[in-house]
Formats: sequence, structure tokens, C-alpha cells
Amino acid sequence: MSKIRKVLMISIFIVIGFTVPVMLLVITDNQLNIRISREFYSDNAVTFFVAGSDRNDIEYIMKNMNKGDILYGEINRNCRGVYVNDHKTTFPVIDGRSFQNTDYFTDKKLALIGRNLRDNCKMINGKYYYILQDELYEVIGTLGIESASLLDNYIWINLDAMLNTFSPDGFYVLDGSKKCGDILHDANLNNIVSEVEAEEVGIKAMYKERNIGLIIFVLLLVCFFICVSICISYWLESQKYLLSVKRLCGISNFNILFDLLEDFITTCSLSYFCGSIIAVFLWKSSYNGPVLLFTLSISVILILLSFIPVVLYLKNWTNSLLR
Repeated sequence: MSKIRKVLMISIFIVIGFTVPVMLLVITDNQLNIRISREFYSDNAVTFFVAGSDRNDIEYIMKNMNKGDILYGEINRNCRGVYVNDHKTTFPVIDGRSFQNTDYFTDKKLALIGRNLRDNCKMINGKYYYILQDELYEVIGTLGIESASLLDNYIWINLDAMLNTFSPDGFYVLDGSKKCGDILHDANLNNIVSEVEAEEVGIKAMYKERNIGLIIFVLLLVCFFICVSICISYWLESQKYLLSVKRLCGISNFNILFDLLEDFITTCSLSYFCGSIIAVFLWKSSYNGPVLLFTLSISVILILLSFIPVVLYLKNWTNSLLR
């Protein structure tokens, strides 16, 4: 492979490797912003109203909901009680920590507050507390993302503490998996729970059924494979004389194809991951653990998928040239 063609091919794969994690980060941020604009409820959220209940009824839902689901108790527009039963469920916080399943049913009064409310906190013995209904709630984290958002004005407290101060009757939202609302059809809740049709709000309401993130991702894949195909064609054109020489020397088709793949995989994979590392380094503050793992996983999958057309394309080209 001539030096110019090799440098060009390396450059193309560095650009592809740089673009993929950046686009995935943009898509992830877009999905997060859509969820925040919907008051942090997902498409699977089920809104219901509870009347004539007591604390035991709400605790029954809390203890029997699916793992990973979230139960919100609405106090007002910006204030709600929150219950999570899985330590892997986290909320966007800019400092401190999110709620954990060990924070519940232990007589604790904890709160996540938006950054705009930090000045309203009171420090006692080195800890910040937020006063709500004359009760002190220890602030364990600050809700928010890098830019201004609806989260900046929210107050979220642990749901069991909410039930100690406020009436259990009112609006609740159960969010998580597609089957998160199944618990509401339990016979023990028939007389106190009624589902409510929630109004579509936020950015999602403007797009209705369109999944913009999925469309962008599919277009990204199409562009990726087009670039790979062009690179393969351009690269093989520079290899045709070398292929002929190897065949005249008695080297088998399999060994020729193996040598081509080894060169291609080594050069392009290293170039691709070099571009990815550059992207992650430049925006390292935006790549938290889950996003980074997701981005790197998708990058590995894309590289592996690119080998499928590479093998087929190279095999056909090799046979044609050798004939």
C-alpha cells in the first residue's frame, strides 16, 4: 500500500472513530433533554390517582413494584417524593449522590434539590438541610446537568418521608419498564387507585411518534458502512499488483485473503480507536461511567460489524483479481 493511500485510509478511520462517540454523546444528551422536558418521566410512565388510602397502600405498591421501577408522589409542580428499589437507578446530579435503595424505611429524611435552591439550605454540623413543611431534610445531592434545565428548581425527597408529612391521597407516577403499571391492577388496590391519562408535554410532544435519536443513529450507521466500502475499494485498488505477484509465487487464496484482512484490521481498528480516544478525551467531562461504557460498546460492535462486508468484499475482489 502506497504511503499516500495508507495515510488517507488511516485519516478516514480516525475521523469515523472520532465521529461515532461524538454523535452517540449528542444522541444521549438529546434523549436526556427530552426526558427532562417531560419532567423526567419516560414514555412508560403511568399516572394514577389515589383516594381513600392510607400509608400501607402506598407501601404495598413500593414493596411489590418491579425492580428498577420508580414511584413518584406528587406534592406540587416542583416537589415530589421518590422511591427507587434498585441501587442502579440514578438521577442526573452535578454533585453529591442520588437516592439508593438503602435510604428507605429507615426513618431518614433526605432530599435532592436543584442548583437554584442551594442558597435556601441551612448548614447544621457540616451538613446541608432543606426545610420543607417545617421539617429538615438532609441534602444528599444537587439535581441538574451542565446547562440550565427544569431540574434546577426541583425538590425530591424520599417517598417514605413524604408519607410521614403529607396525606397519601393524591397523584402518583409509576415509571420504568413497559410493565411497570401492572401492579396497579392488583386486587388489593382496586378501590383506591384510578389511572389518569397524562398529557404529552415537553419536547417529545412536538415530535409525537418520531424517535429522532433512532433516526440519527440509523443514518450514522449508513454513513459508516458507505465510508468503509469506499475505503475498501480504494485500498484494494492499490493491492492488485501485489496480489498478482503473490499468486504467481504459489501463495494460496486463503493465505492471500488472510494477509489482506490482517493488514486491514490492524490498520483500521487502531485508527478507529485512536479517533475514539481523542473524542472521549476532548469531552471527558461529559462521559460519565454508563455513557462511556455504552459509547465504547457501540464502537466495538460497529468495528466487528464492518468486518462482515469487508470479508465478503475482499473475497470477491481477491477471486476476481487472481483469475
